[in-house]
Amino acid sequence: MTGFEVYKMYLALKLHFTSKSYDYFQYRGAVKASQTSFDNRKDKYFFVKLSRKFKEHELRDFFVSNLIVDGGQWVGQITREGGQHYAAYVKRTESLSYMFREDVATLHEMEEDFDDLFRIKSVHPPLLKAYLGGRITLETLTIFHKLLGFTGHFDKIIREEVVWKPLQNKVVKYAPFINIDGGKYRSIIKREFA
Repeated sequence: MTGFEVYKMYLALKLHFTSKSYDYFQYRGAVKASQTSFDNRKDKYFFVKLSRKFKEHELRDFFVSNLIVDGGQWVGQITREGGQHYAAYVKRTESLSYMFREDVATLHEMEEDFDDLFRIKSVHPPLLKAYLGGRITLETLTIFHKLLGFTGHFDKIIREEVVWKPLQNKVVKYAPFINIDGGKYRSIIKREFA
């Protein structure tokens, strides 16, 4: 990949996570960017550096791992500090089913009944409290969204809550990047909550 191609990927992924209307997969990563605008950027060095360091699929994961932490990051900051986010992301995604199983066990310790995870008793339901408290990962929250589509239900009830809207957007935008076998993950939930 060239520095310009890395720049376009960065723009597309950043737009995906920060815009409601742009979908990276729907538009196949296409964005309006010109070679001239790239050549005039003072930070083009970072894109060239990244093009030499990563293969295309690794680069996409590198950007995603950093944009799910902070969607508005500047490429210079990502290049300098993003390695730790990327390493943690790779670790989580390589052991996704194990991590999910552990998180579901944690949720079962919190609530005996599975449906209670989604009941809004105070400001946040237990599922969100577990994520916000650092007890489960964003990937687990996103898998629950993919399997159950709970975000629409939460949005009807707590849509005005300050923490929920950005988190909902992050979960919905992150979901297409997580490929799972739905049957396998449903069976993990059923075994734990049986």
